Amino acid sequence: MTFTPTAAGGRTGNLSVNAAGVLSTVPLSGTGVAPGPILNANPGSLSFPDTSVGSASPTQTVTLTNSGTASATVSGVAATGDFSQTNNCGAVPVGASCTVTVTFRPTASGARSGGVTVTSNANNSPTSISLTGNGIGTDTNLALSKPTTASSQVNGTQTPATATDGDANTYWESVNNAFPQWLQVDLGATRSIGKVTLKLPPSSAWGTRTQTLSVQTSADGSSFSTAVASATYTFTSPMNVVNIAVPTTSARYVRVNITANSGWPAGQVSEFEVYPSGGAGATLSANPSSLTFASQTLNTTSAGQAVTVTNTGSLAASVSSVTATGDYTQTNNCTTIAVSASCTVNVSFRPTASGSRAGTLTINSNATNTPSTVGLSGTGAGSTSTNLAAGKPTSESSHNDVYPSSNVTDGNQSTYWESANNAFPQWIQVDLGAATSASRIVVQLPASWGARTETLSVLAGTNGTTFDTLVGSANYSLAPSNNNTATITFTPTTQRYFRLNVTANTGWPAAQLSELQIWNS
Repeated sequence: MTFTPTAAGGRTGNLSVNAAGVLSTVPLSGTGVAPGPILNANPGSLSFPDTSVGSASPTQTVTLTNSGTASATVSGVAATGDFSQTNNCGAVPVGASCTVTVTFRPTASGARSGGVTVTSNANNSPTSISLTGNGIGTDTNLALSKPTTASSQVNGTQTPATATDGDANTYWESVNNAFPQWLQVDLGATRSIGKVTLKLPPSSAWGTRTQTLSVQTSADGSSFSTAVASATYTFTSPMNVVNIAVPTTSARYVRVNITANSGWPAGQVSEFEVYPSGGAGATLSANPSSLTFASQTLNTTSAGQAVTVTNTGSLAASVSSVTATGDYTQTNNCTTIAVSASCTVNVSFRPTASGSRAGTLTINSNATNTPSTVGLSGTGAGSTSTNLAAGKPTSESSHNDVYPSSNVTDGNQSTYWESANNAFPQWIQVDLGAATSASRIVVQLPASWGARTETLSVLAGTNGTTFDTLVGSANYSLAPSNNNTATITFTPTTQRYFRLNVTANTGWPAAQLSELQIWNS
């Protein structure tokens, strides 16, 4: 019996035999091979071991075999990504082979991929080999997911393995009241080491504490030498991160030996990170290191002053939060700051009381010197001006849901009055309790709201029934750039009732105000 395929690929058939009236069937199968050369790669993919950025890995070889019916001619071999190749492939007779030798030289840390493409006259050209590897850079945590051991653990959940799981919320804890205690990681191979980072859970529940410890290294896991002598390190809540520079050394095993903890009578580590030599980390520098503001009238906002935050370290900085305390607010564009790059924090001063007013700008990040702080100072200038409307009774044409007119005289910019929707005009008024001289009205919306324009006029009267127009209808811009505040001035007048009549709002189909202040000067 012979097999003569008419097409490439799997072919099937049957052999029928009739013997003495009994019909038997035998299934047949075979594979049709197209005439010509076929090049197959073995293996079809290569995975390289972790390799330091800029260094070359050991080579790996792929064998190309011609399983076709005619000689193959290779016209090109090309490697992509962080990979290079050499080869001895030219003419490959039927049944013969050639080899492609591949080297991995990562240009960056992390997972790296590429491929080798072999172009030829083979029926299955091009022949492709996938390539993968992992670059080890100064920002690579060598300890991530590596096996750990410890002198002890307090229970079944606070295990050594939690210190290399990449989750800072889980943690190892030794038995209590039994110092010294140690935690150790096996990097799997001898590595160059330049920094150890220790973390505790990033939560305010974990208050600031110190731990006294040394860093030890070993080639075999048995004999250890001291790389960094015992010292006391502060884990500042809520970031709770300590970076320890290690004089460049090579080791497979890295251990921290803990002898004291001010926050709990045990060794505690949520993440044990080890970085290669040169991994000194990110360092943030704030310029200027302090800001002083000129005297500022109470409850008014100063012009902003800028602080430039520059990363002078060797790794990118990731900013987790920027906050300002006291009578100060800030806006910023700080997220990830590349090496030698900068971001800007703009600080404004809004004094709530007379005299010296102090505050602090705090920048939290993964930098070795986190948190970065800038001292803030200014002077609140007292004023003879009085907000006549503070705490006074109000009335309105309508209000929506839980936003009554009483919110506009409560001194809280975050609460507000909102009228019924889609029913302009709407009004709101304040009763000063007695006829009083006034010359200025300040209106506000919540500081967090987006910009909008409201159209309104100002009316006043002495009896709450008859009103005169003090300021005709006009558009007033309320925008974050002016703290969502607008000021309306008029010729001093003595009145008891002041009313705003609102006819339009670009931000919402209703009248909206968080504060209505009436000033005597």
